[in-house]
Amino acid sequence: MRRAVRTTLALLAMLAGIGLIAAPAAHAIQASGSIILSPSKQLQLAPGEEFEVTVSVVNTSSQTPLPPGPAAPATLNGPITIDLGCTDCGCSTQQSGAIQFVAGPQAGCVTKTGQVTSCAAQGATAVVINLAAGGIALPNNNTPVAVATIKLKMIADSGPPLGIRAGTGVCALTACITPPDQGCVSCSAEGCTFVTPQQGNQPCDCPHLCPNKIRFIGDFNKPDFFEVHAIIVPGPGFNPATQPFTVAMSNSGGQIFSFTLPPGSLVNGGDAFTYTNNNADVTGGIFKIKLAERDDAPGAFRLDIQGYSKDLQPDTTLPSDNPDITTAFTVGGQSWTTGVKTWERKSFGWQLNLFGVCQPADHG
Repeated sequence: MRRAVRTTLALLAMLAGIGLIAAPAAHAIQASGSIILSPSKQLQLAPGEEFEVTVSVVNTSSQTPLPPGPAAPATLNGPITIDLGCTDCGCSTQQSGAIQFVAGPQAGCVTKTGQVTSCAAQGATAVVINLAAGGIALPNNNTPVAVATIKLKMIADSGPPLGIRAGTGVCALTACITPPDQGCVSCSAEGCTFVTPQQGNQPCDCPHLCPNKIRFIGDFNKPDFFEVHAIIVPGPGFNPATQPFTVAMSNSGGQIFSFTLPPGSLVNGGDAFTYTNNNADVTGGIFKIKLAERDDAPGAFRLDIQGYSKDLQPDTTLPSDNPDITTAFTVGGQSWTTGVKTWERKSFGWQLNLFGVCQPADHG
């Protein structure tokens, strides 16, 4: 009898060794995934240029313990937060107002999957994609699943690349063993990309104190006052008398004002090009312009602009103070923009003090 038992055990061991009898395998699960951000244009975005970013999710969840084991389906729950204007890889600092969200026709999105309920700005530096209850089912493969496409606008005119970083909550991506009562695991998903502003012409700052100012009149029915002072170094073909003149301001809330004068508005008086409109304090618009070539910097011009706009106080203080302002102007057929500058709040409105000296133009 003992011999028969020993023979049976030996036979079972041999069969198991050649695979005819398999020991039950222990299966578990791991959850992982990433977010793909695909800008429609990534390099040399001009100030005011709009571009789209398609947001997709890739599921890389799998069974374990094999590294990796068979692919496993997962579920993604929202929201997905997209940080804009990141200046470091962790997005611990952001350039406020450098990139602006533009609402699209489908609940704020340009396009979206059915499980997305909305795309919306979160303050001045983020966009949130909200998902319906139940989230988005992700297949058990690494095929990207499109979530939504959002529209953004470049506001900065120059500077280093600006990061765009997307992430979910810490437990937003969930994968389960089949059947699910065997166990589930959850983690986050994230992804990053960047865009670069066009490196356009920037005006120089006066070599002496010449503060830029926005003065509030205190009556929303009357236009507020602004003045801008800068040194510009134009290139070949600069002709202020035969080209239109434009000055504009914007912040993360959008355009504050834009005024354009037709060709011939700037009059050459010999020592300077000038323009005056004595009704601007009532009607709004450009009040005075003076463009004079500098004796101490050949090829450089001092530009002084004064004007009035009824939108200055509401668009820079409501619903809260918004000091990050971009000023742009076109003169003589050439354009300059300050990029996003943070103005200082004053009792009368806003002020910006900058210093520096332009270099003479290089005409080759």
